[in-house]
Amino acid sequence: AGIQPVPQSAAMKATGPEAEVTALTLARWHPAVATLVSAFAEDPVAVHLFPDPAKRSAGMAHIFRMGLRYGKNYGRIDVIQSCGAVAVWVRPEYTTPSWTRMVRAGFLASPFAVGGSATRRMLNFEHFIAACRMRTMAGPHWFLFCIGVRPDQQGQGLGAALLRHG
Repeated sequence: AGIQPVPQSAAMKATGPEAEVTALTLARWHPAVATLVSAFAEDPVAVHLFPDPAKRSAGMAHIFRMGLRYGKNYGRIDVIQSCGAVAVWVRPEYTTPSWTRMVRAGFLASPFAVGGSATRRMLNFEHFIAACRMRTMAGPHWFLFCIGVRPDQQGQGLGAALLRHG
């Protein structure tokens, strides 16, 4: 048992030419959302935000679409291997969300898309994360909104490659 090391061949594969990090294009928007939804399907935060498994995928898709819009407008979105892995970065001057930026990201649709209770949980979670950031991150910094790897591609070093690139 314990943590198993990634085989050297898999780690090397992720750093080869087939694992080139590129910017997300509009044509790959839906595959990027699908990657993030599948990567976070059983994540404890996803379960907290959407306790009903039947509503979780749609709810998380809404959150990740907002996150991608926020990253596109106020940072950058990196992908690798046909969106097998996705990282959403926010530039230092935009790490504290404003209502204007949240509206541009699509937050006003949340009560209609996921319901009032889930929207309240999303807001509470965002306030919690903002408070943690304020306590631990002094000064300007890039914020990694999310990084996810499709389950069938995990363990190949794709997430690590995105982090190295970031």
